[in-house]
Amino acid sequence: MELSRDEIKNENIRKTAKKLTDMMTSEEKIYQTLNSTPPIERLGINGYDWWNEGLHGVARAGLATVFPQAIGLAATWDETLAEQVADAVSTEARAKYNMQQRMDDTGRYKGLTLWAPNINIFRDPRWGRGHETYGEDPYLTSRMGIRFIEGLQGHDENYLKSAACVKHFAVHSGPEGLRHEFNAVVSKKDMYGYELIEEVSKVVDVNDGTIYPLLKRLTNEKYFETYLVESNEGPPRKYYKLTVLGEERMKELKEIWLDFSSSVNQFIEESENHDEKAIFE
Repeated sequence: MELSRDEIKNENIRKTAKKLTDMMTSEEKIYQTLNSTPPIERLGINGYDWWNEGLHGVARAGLATVFPQAIGLAATWDETLAEQVADAVSTEARAKYNMQQRMDDTGRYKGLTLWAPNINIFRDPRWGRGHETYGEDPYLTSRMGIRFIEGLQGHDENYLKSAACVKHFAVHSGPEGLRHEFNAVVSKKDMYGYELIEEVSKVVDVNDGTIYPLLKRLTNEKYFETYLVESNEGPPRKYYKLTVLGEERMKELKEIWLDFSSSVNQFIEESENHDEKAIFE
């Protein structure tokens, strides 16, 4: 079982992390919340910078393979290719990390935590960063995003090849210069229909017994089990079959979705006579 889905191993990792943090002073803990963290020599903790980029290649740390931007990768509609690209990115990231560690270089863009993929829904080109996304379709974004994460993190039982950091917050699409203070007001219709793509991806592929929630599927085993299907396009493709608990949860989600769809239809029908704000209040 790969590490990202092994809850026993992950719980042991969390316990080790807690032991370390329990030994830290308040000041040391505060400094560990920064992206550039100083070493704590008395605990044997090296310095580390969490900021590294790997959206379509390892960025800003010397030479690396440059792949097409995410919007171009999405245009292939090929999720297997997305995982293969991410696998190549993480191979180079790991090689660079190993080299920098031998040189005691723990600066920015030298770590294994890659701030990718960007799963924001591209709704307005004035944002200026739409090329980083997989476009405007939530389902395509969820599928490409899932496989890109798996490519970055790998399938080893004991180690992550690199660590994916999905970005950004929901409804993060500009204006870029004001992103730390801009109040993005969005309707429930857009929030649950587009921006929260995990909610959308939960309810797809219901009929053939598979489920693809964006992040929870990587860790929550009680709802599904995995199986592989051979592919002529590359390595075997992984699919997820619902367990009994998963079937029960899917029925709940399907009811939630039907209720939500009914609300959307009501919104469309009433939109001519009522403004959007009034309908969702």
